[in-house]
This record gives sequence, C-alpha cells and structure tokens, in this order.
Amino acid sequence: MDDEFNYIPHGMMLAVPKKTDVLKMGEGIDILNSTLDDIKSKVNMYYNRLKVTQGDQNNNFKNDVQEGSTPYREMCYCLARLSYYLGQRNSMEFSMSELRRRIDEFRNASEVYYKRGKTSNRERLIVAGDASKEMDNYLRVYDETFAAVDKGYPVNTLGTEIKDSSLSSIKQQIGSYFESYEKIGEMPRLTPEEITQKKAEMIERNNSLRLYEEKLNSVMGKKPDTTKKMSTDDVAKHVVYTNLINNVKRDGVTAEEIDGRTEMLSKTFFSDEVSALTSNKVFKEVAKKYQADTPKKWKEILQKSFDFGNEFSDFVNKRRGQEGINYIMTDKIVLSAKKNVKYVDKYDRLGEVVAKQILGAPRNPVLLQGLAAGQFEYKDLQKVCTEYLRKQDVLAAGTRNYLDNDALKTKLDNGTLKAEVLTKVAEPLKKVAEQRTRQEEIEKKNAEIAAKTKANIPSRK
Repeated sequence: MDDEFNYIPHGMMLAVPKKTDVLKMGEGIDILNSTLDDIKSKVNMYYNRLKVTQGDQNNNFKNDVQEGSTPYREMCYCLARLSYYLGQRNSMEFSMSELRRRIDEFRNASEVYYKRGKTSNRERLIVAGDASKEMDNYLRVYDETFAAVDKGYPVNTLGTEIKDSSLSSIKQQIGSYFESYEKIGEMPRLTPEEITQKKAEMIERNNSLRLYEEKLNSVMGKKPDTTKKMSTDDVAKHVVYTNLINNVKRDGVTAEEIDGRTEMLSKTFFSDEVSALTSNKVFKEVAKKYQADTPKKWKEILQKSFDFGNEFSDFVNKRRGQEGINYIMTDKIVLSAKKNVKYVDKYDRLGEVVAKQILGAPRNPVLLQGLAAGQFEYKDLQKVCTEYLRKQDVLAAGTRNYLDNDALKTKLDNGTLKAEVLTKVAEPLKKVAEQRTRQEEIEKKNAEIAAKTKANIPSRK
C-alpha cells in the first residue's frame, strides 16, 4: 500500500490524513503540549510575583476580597481563570478553543493594565508588561502549532472538531494515526531536545514578528477602517500594510531577517510605498472597485502582469533580427475557433510584434497591470498598433514612411518604432479602456435593476 493513501485498514476502512500530515500533526501536538507547560510555568510565576505585592496574598485570587484598581483586579481575575483551566488540561471537558480564549483574555487584561500606566506598585506594572508580551508570543506559537495539528479531521465519530476537543482526545486521535502508519513503516517523533529547540526558534521568530508589527503600526499611523468606504490613500495604506505583514510571515523567513526588515521600516519608506500606488492609474481604478479586497486583487494583478510580461518578452526575444523580419513578411491564413477564415497579412504581424514589444521589451508595468486588471484586452492594443502602422504605409514601397527590411529590422531591434507607435496609440487605447469601464458600469447598473425588479415580483404559489 502507498503510504500516502488516505485510507488504512484498521478493522474497517477509516479515513485518516496522509502520512506527511500525520508527521506534522505529531510534531505540532508535541510542541503545543510543551508550550502549555511553559505557559503554566509563566502563569505560576506571574501569580507568585503579584501576590507578594498585596496586603493579603490571597486577595483577588483565593478569597472574595478585592484589592487594587479595576484594571489590576481584572488582570488578576483573568490570571486565576487561566491558571485554573490549565490545571484541567487532561480533563475530557477541556476545550482547546476555550483555552486559547482564556490565554488571549489574560493577555488583553495585562496589556490594558500596562498601557494604563497608573499604579503605585511598579512590580505589578512590570509583571503586566512581561505578561502581555510573553502571552502574545505564546499565542502566536499556539496558533502556528495548532494549524499543524488541525487538518480538518474530527476526533470522534460524532464529528467533533479538533478546536473544540480536549487535549487528551487530540493526543489519542493523533496517536491512533501513528499506530496505523507504524504498521507499514517507521514514524519518528521529535526528541525532547528537538522540541525545545523548535519551540525556542518559534518563540524567537514570533517575538520578532510582534516587534515588526508594533513598528509597522507606528510608521503607518492611523489604521484605515476597512469596514467603511475608503479613499484611494487609505486603500493604498491597507495594501502596503498587508503586503509587508504577509512578506515577513512567509515560511522560511527567519527571526534575524525579520529584525533586519524592522530596522529598515520608517515613515518615509511607508509613505513612499503608498505614494507609488496612489500615483498609479490602474491601482486607482482597482482601489475604487475592490476597496477592502484590493490587497488580494492587486496581488493577483501583479502576478498576472508578471506572467504576461514573461510571455511577451519571450515572444519578442525569439523574433529579433532576421527572425523578426521573416515572421512579419510571412502572410498566413488562420482558421479561428469559430471556424472563420481570416487572412493575416504583414501589417497584422508587424502590429503584433510592436504591441508585444510595447508590453514586454522592456516591460511596461502600468500597461501590463492595466491588461491584467481587465481595463483593456491585448487585442485592443494590437488592433490600434496595426491600424496606425497600416495608415502610415510603413511596408508599402515608394511611400514616404516606407521601411525596407534592413531599416525595419533596425527600428524594431533598437526600439525606435515601438516608441513612435506608443506615442500615437496611447489616446486610442485610453478611449478603448474608458469605453470598457463605461460598459461595465452599465452592466452593473442593469444587474442591480434586474435584481431589485426580481425582488419586488411576488412569488406565485
């Protein structure tokens, strides 16, 4: 049996993750379990440091007597709740989602008290600062390891999701996966030393991420409200922020690399990135249309424009010098998908070469982005290029603008013909793009009217 099959005989056919996923789940649960040990130790340490700052060490923790400000009491309350729940981790009533909620609850209460800054007891403030940062790091490690553990498989026949399961149930389920695969081969688990090392690396990396995010928030200033209609400037800030965060969160980016990027962050750098987008005509249209979804859409556009650039550059590079002349001067009859016969002449070929030169040799980022965004189609550009060259009679011997093969080859290879055509077709192409935008708006309005009309028509029963 292939060890990557999703089904393993175990009395009956049981659906289980692939072997590679099971190994990741095993690694994840081992690191997660060790992380909970660390959190428990930290919680005990916070408790011991806080109780000695009080008139009675049991206040706020073991009796009903409250001491200190409201934010301080809230922090102590959340600490006690977390401590109690960690003590129940081997219980079947224990829920991983509830545990995460309580860790975050304590982290938030600590942060609130720390940022308030008003206290007559400096030690309490120090504990709050330590707790807010350390719990934030542990939450990040928790999320990272839990993502490896939760592959979407239930832990029992009732379909209980892993996030709502007890730690014991998850360990038992992953253990059963290992037992199944061990029947057909070795299934290595992390050694205690490996767990300690990986956990330390994750904590270090996530601490660097936290510091990066703090500085990024600082240089960005007020964060745009993505739930409301945003200006182009706010959409650009949203895109830059999202891209920068996603770039440092990519797999393989080390703590050292993140620290280096943190040092490079500045208000000037962030502002320049935003300005580069707000001055981009294509981006302005995309931002207006997609708003909060612009980061995802802009990423798709950049990828598509990169792919288009490769495609057109490859085409142009294969048709330099005499190869280009041979291609242009060869007439061809083409049978379209609709089985219509089309005669492709020299001007069609020349228009194609020049259009692809404009887009890809060297690359024209804004035009490629406009193409990728659907603001115009490639055939639009090729058409206006072909029409201009045909009107100029550049291939007609005896005319004022005639280019013989040598002259044509030179002007194609050095880019002068491309540059000339680009200045002449910019306006016609702009009109095509504007017409396409108007058509989209008309279609959108018609769709909205149709939807409203349908909604107002009473149903027939």
